[in-house]
Amino acid sequence: MTDNGWLHLDPVAPGTTAMWITDAGRELLEQMSRTHARTAQTLTDGVSTEDYETVLRTLATMLDNLDAATPRSETNPTG
Repeated sequence: MTDNGWLHLDPVAPGTTAMWITDAGRELLEQMSRTHARTAQTLTDGVSTEDYETVLRTLATMLDNLDAATPRSETNPTG
């Protein structure tokens, strides 16, 4: 992100670096936000709030099920 000019890093003390978004980064963030909003609108067009919330709860439960069924050694090869 720094190589693309979106973030600026500034060492402020030994072991401490300040980071801030540049004008180019802010412009990119705004563009990404607009794209996200359009995509979310397209995705949920015709879906009721209740149905959308049901989908999110169902997917969260499915993710929890997978997480619970996956041995820790498979998700963390070093541990």
